[in-house]
Amino acid sequence: MIKIKRTNKASFLEYEEEHYKTLLSDLERIPDFFKYVQLINELAYREGFTFYTGNYYRSIKIDPIPRILKKEEFWKIYEGLKVGQRQ
Repeated sequence: MIKIKRTNKASFLEYEEEHYKTLLSDLERIPDFFKYVQLINELAYREGFTFYTGNYYRSIKIDPIPRILKKEEFWKIYEGLKVGQRQ
């Protein structure tokens, strides 16, 4: 059984933070942006970019919107990685 997750604007609601507004307004100017995202994800599935759940293969979602970190978030992750290296 195949399950491909559909991608649409609603699936990007996590990006409603202030520092994403410029990026999202730029993306809205690309005609059929989410159609292309879906096409990319379907192609990745066909090429085997999947994981097995024990019942069926699921596609691994490719997110075309980069994660934008605030400076504070970056340093928190950075410090955690440094601590992890010392162990």
